[in-house]
Order: sequence, then C-alpha cells, then structure tokens
Amino acid sequence: MPYFISSMLHICCCTKLIHILWLLFTAFQTEGKLYLILDFLRGGDVFTRLSKEVMFTEEDVKFYLAELALALDHLHSLGIVYRDLKPENILLDEAGHIKLTDFGLSKESVDQEKKAYSFCGTVEYMAPEVVNRRGHNQSADWWSFGVLMFEMLTGTLPFQGKDRNETMNMILKAKLGMPQFLSPEAQSLLRMLFKRNPSNRLGKLILPASVFFE
Repeated sequence: MPYFISSMLHICCCTKLIHILWLLFTAFQTEGKLYLILDFLRGGDVFTRLSKEVMFTEEDVKFYLAELALALDHLHSLGIVYRDLKPENILLDEAGHIKLTDFGLSKESVDQEKKAYSFCGTVEYMAPEVVNRRGHNQSADWWSFGVLMFEMLTGTLPFQGKDRNETMNMILKAKLGMPQFLSPEAQSLLRMLFKRNPSNRLGKLILPASVFFE
C-alpha cells in the first residue's frame, strides 16, 4: 500500500476529535482505486455555502474558525501538518458545526526540527515556505487558515494572479490588500497570520491570543 494511503488511513482512525471527520466505517479497493466510507454529513461543505452567499458575516466566520482552530491544534499536537486547508475540505453537519476531512496530503511526524519539503496543496492557499520549497511545518497550516478567513470575510482570495506562477509570486512578494470594511480585530488577526516568516506567524495560541474571537 502506498505511503500516503496508509498515512491517511492512520490519521482517519487516530484523530478522534469532534471537529475532524474520522469515523471510518470501511474501506475497499478496486483496480487502481481505493474507497473510504466515512460518516455522512447533511450540511454539505463550506465551499458550496460560500459560493451561494459570496461572503459570510463576521459572527459566522468566528464560529467556523474557532472550531477549525481546535481541529488544527489537535492535529498539530499529534505531529501532523494538514497541508490542504480550503473550503472544499470543510464539511458541515446538520447543526452547522464543521468537520475537517480529506487527509490525503497530510504529513505525520513533523515538528520544528523535522520539516516537510513536498510541494503540495492548492496554490492559492499555500504558505510562502511551501511555495519556495524551503521546508515547512505546522505553521504553514496557519497561513492557509488566514487565506480561508480572508476568503470567508471578503468573498475573494488574498493572493490570486492570472496563472499559477503569478499567484505563487504574489504569495512570496505581494503586499496584502486589506479591505477597510473588515473590523479592526479581523484585520489585526489577518496580519498576524500573513507573516511570511513562519517563526513570526501566529499559531497554536490563536484563540486566546486574538481579540477577534472574544
């Protein structure tokens, strides 16, 4: 079995947290394909809701991000970097609570000393250190968290060029255009998340450290 499949199965079975879709009922394989049967969530995904509503209220964003931060904190505490944070991978249950899913790009046994170097993920959500292939750890997820927050609040992506290369160049060099209709608390948190130096980026203390969640 390829490493990424066995790793994904291990993560699905071991990350038992309310905001992570982990309940694996069964798995089966056909020629060339592996199927995982997971819990069914009737609320759809954040991407579909965002496509319909364009942007969310700040209160909704606080709710989603607070739950997402708990999910990321849990993964990171296990030495896992998620690496594919985007609206399509955040599902909603009937009550509107989030479930993080799709661990196909996740990497285990990552920390400050042992970094990952794969170029992977969806470009618009990639952290600078993923784009430049200089090694990344859990801090890369918090950059992606910032991209998701910006998108939920504004209906647009913070760094998006005409093509893949221009987008990557913007992630590495472009100044963030901060919409003035965002609250001071939201702007402050976004600036702390969009630090190009991962050592300066806000991370696991995000909930108690940011007034945005008060």
